[in-house]
Amino acid sequence: MADMRKQIFFVLAILIFSTITISFAQEETAQEETPQVAPEEIIETIEPEGAPVESPPPEPPIAPDTILWIEDSLPEGVTQTGEWAWVQDIKFSGDNSHTDGIKKGLHSHSFKTAVAVELKDDSVIEQFVYLDPDNPPRGIMLKLITISGKSIDLYWEAEEEVFVDTVEYMEAWYMGFLPEPGSWQKLVIKMHELEIAPLEVIGISFISYDGRAYWDRTMIVNPA
Repeated sequence: MADMRKQIFFVLAILIFSTITISFAQEETAQEETPQVAPEEIIETIEPEGAPVESPPPEPPIAPDTILWIEDSLPEGVTQTGEWAWVQDIKFSGDNSHTDGIKKGLHSHSFKTAVAVELKDDSVIEQFVYLDPDNPPRGIMLKLITISGKSIDLYWEAEEEVFVDTVEYMEAWYMGFLPEPGSWQKLVIKMHELEIAPLEVIGISFISYDGRAYWDRTMIVNPA
């Protein structure tokens, strides 16, 4: 009887051990077949290195006493001379700026209109310009064309006087050093400092000496 009990106990032990072994093997197989998914909390978004790209500044407002003479296009009914190239990727405001490309020596593009703009003694001309940093001009000039046919030449240059031979036969005013290349700069012409107002202007010539300049918004402020 005792021997039979030992045999029964031995058989039960073998059955229990086999059941545990099979269960353990099934768990290992299930773990191997289940795909591993990374926990959500360890997934990162890597930000690009360097300074964040800033949004472009808002366009400057137009005051009620300001004439926006050129912005994205020429006034209606104009006569234009020279090479006018409208550029979208380099601009100060609106949709584009204008240039006449990269050239050596004096080069210009200009326009004339039948509708004159009056410049009084307290008038101010504001002209935005961008000098190409890879091809900077050695001098720039704005030539105001009056209804009488007289020209008013306003020029900016560096220490090298590139306009010295040109201004000898023109009525010209030296306005200061060239603006810094690579960023938009505002040229401010106050008529009372020139002591030539009143004038009726019918056009402008945009002139560069070597290199390339981009021109944008042309405004005339006539205080009431």
